[in-house]
Amino acid sequence: MATGALLTIVSVLFWPQNNSPAVEGDASNNDAQALTLQLDLPDIDSYDLAITSQTESISTMTIEVNNGDTLGELFTKNNLSYDNMLAILNNQDAKKYLTRLKPGDKIGVKPFDNTGQIQSLHYQVDDESTLTATRKTNGAFSTELIKTPLDVRVAYAHGSIKDSLFLAGMQAGMEDRLIMNLAGIFRWDIDFVLDIRKNDNFTVIYEELWKNGEKLRTGNILAAEFTNNGKSFHAIRFEDENGESNFYSPDGKSMKKAFLRAPIKFTPRVTSSFNPRRMHPVHKRVRPHRGVDYGGPLNTPIIAAGDGKVIFRGRKGGYGNCVIIQHGGNITTLYAHLNKFNRKVRHGSRVKQGQTIGYLGATGTVTAKHLHYEYRVNGVHRNPRTVKLPNAKPLPKKHKADFEQVKNPLLTQLDVIKRANTLQANTDNISVSGATGASAAQ
Repeated sequence: MATGALLTIVSVLFWPQNNSPAVEGDASNNDAQALTLQLDLPDIDSYDLAITSQTESISTMTIEVNNGDTLGELFTKNNLSYDNMLAILNNQDAKKYLTRLKPGDKIGVKPFDNTGQIQSLHYQVDDESTLTATRKTNGAFSTELIKTPLDVRVAYAHGSIKDSLFLAGMQAGMEDRLIMNLAGIFRWDIDFVLDIRKNDNFTVIYEELWKNGEKLRTGNILAAEFTNNGKSFHAIRFEDENGESNFYSPDGKSMKKAFLRAPIKFTPRVTSSFNPRRMHPVHKRVRPHRGVDYGGPLNTPIIAAGDGKVIFRGRKGGYGNCVIIQHGGNITTLYAHLNKFNRKVRHGSRVKQGQTIGYLGATGTVTAKHLHYEYRVNGVHRNPRTVKLPNAKPLPKKHKADFEQVKNPLLTQLDVIKRANTLQANTDNISVSGATGASAAQ
């Protein structure tokens, strides 16, 4: 409709000619004149828009979660309908995510009116997922978990160790998390405390996750090579049809072993090695030291070296707070001088390799805080750092052909990256990192 409405009124008026009175029924004696009047009326469309704009003027509010806040408290603070909240939480996804709010989370709410009723709610679950709740005509709410796939880009890094793996990784442009993951892949073959040598080098191909042109974080490592004391180790990531992933050597052996060399998170420091004739620091006499001691900050997480069952958890003489785990093949491992235990791990608990069982401390007969770790086979102590560890399960034969298709191009890329970096290093002795196919000097 037009911006204005024109009402035209046509009045037929009978004006007498020569001031003579009109004779009823004698139209011929009258001049009929049309009088047009213009009246501005309100535009109906504009009126509708005005009503709509009043509804839309109730803008979306953003609610930030503070420490200790619950969804109910947030609704009450912001004068939002508690009944609407309960209706939203009737949906499984909403209940799953909105009852696990964290400080710093943000919830967007669009009110339905000025009485606290809600039209819609949205909550960013993570970088890829947004939960939305929308009001239906009957007052109930429907929810949807909207997935927005991230842009996955492939990148690489290469570094040569001068002081430590961590510093070399930083110089190669790697994030802390990526450096730790790289060490985690090879930790069964390389002791990153004692085995690292100057000029050891690494090459890693990994994913970067981007959203709207912005890099969010690094993703999975796809392949890596680590050369330690002249010996090279390769690892290829392979994911099966069920989404289960693992790292394998080029010949299909699992990079994992049934046991970890060092059952402590982060980079440990060996303070005392396995030694049958060690001078005891407290008793001041020669006594066998049938384990390895790892120093570190108080409450550093101590992890299970392998899958097994907890057969002891408690105080044990000079060991202080101690955990003993029974593994397959008549192998037991012992973890002593713990400051405290993981409350979820008790006598009889089943634990998985890498699961936290306690925290580094100084209980029992000690001179300083550390972990004392023992590895026993049929009750006989073995050096945890040198004992031959049982292998984990290799790549299933049914996946061999698929693994070959994944492995071959990645090994080629690793070789090309390493050669390019070696050539660059011969020129100016700096590491190279960047997107695959493009050299970016650091």
